[in-house]
Amino acid sequence: MQTDTIISQLTEDLKPAHKMATPVSLFIRTTLGLLLYVCVLVYFEHARPDIMSQLGNPFYLAEIISLLFIIAGSAYSVALLAFPDTYQRKFPLLFPVLAFAVFVCVLAMEYGQDNSPLPSHGIECLTCILVFCLPPIVFMLYPIRNYATTHPIMAGILSTLTAFSTSALALRISEQTNSIVHLLTWHYVPMLGIAVIGAILGKIVLKW
Repeated sequence: MQTDTIISQLTEDLKPAHKMATPVSLFIRTTLGLLLYVCVLVYFEHARPDIMSQLGNPFYLAEIISLLFIIAGSAYSVALLAFPDTYQRKFPLLFPVLAFAVFVCVLAMEYGQDNSPLPSHGIECLTCILVFCLPPIVFMLYPIRNYATTHPIMAGILSTLTAFSTSALALRISEQTNSIVHLLTWHYVPMLGIAVIGAILGKIVLKW
C-alpha cells in the first residue's frame, strides 16, 4: 500500500481539535459561576435582615472576605491541577493554604470576642451546606474530566472544599447568628470531612 493511501485513510475521519482553556480562563469561568450560585442561594434564602450593620463589623467582614479568598485560591489551584504539568506553576498551589491560614486567624480572633448565644439548631445548618454544595461539586469536577490531571486526589479535595466554602458563604450571609462556637461546629469543622470525601471522589471521578 502506498504511503499516500495510508495517510489518506488515517486522516479522512479526523476532526479539528478544540483549543483547551487556559488556567486563567478556566478559573474566571469557575469563579464567576460559583459567585452567581451564591447570589442565587442568597436570593432564595434571603440575606439576614441585619446584613448591612454586620458588614460594618470588621470580624464578620473579614470572615466573608477570607471565605472568598478560599474559594478563589482553591478554584485557581484546581484550574492548574487540571493540567498534567500544573501549567508549570507550583507556587499558586499554595494559595489555598495561605487562604485557610488567614481564615483560621480570623476565626480565632472572632472566638476571643464571642459572647453570642448558641442557637438551638445545628444539624440543619450542616444539612443545608451539604445539600447546597452538591451542584458546585459537579460544576467543579465535571470540566476537569476533559483535561488530564495527574493529581486527581488533590484536585478532588480542593474542588469539594471550594464547593463547601461556596455554600458555607451563602449560608453565612443568610443565617442570622454570630455564635462562633456554632459556626465552628456546624459550618466550618465539617470541611475536614468533606476533604476526605473529595479525595475519594477525585480518585474515582478524575481517574483516566
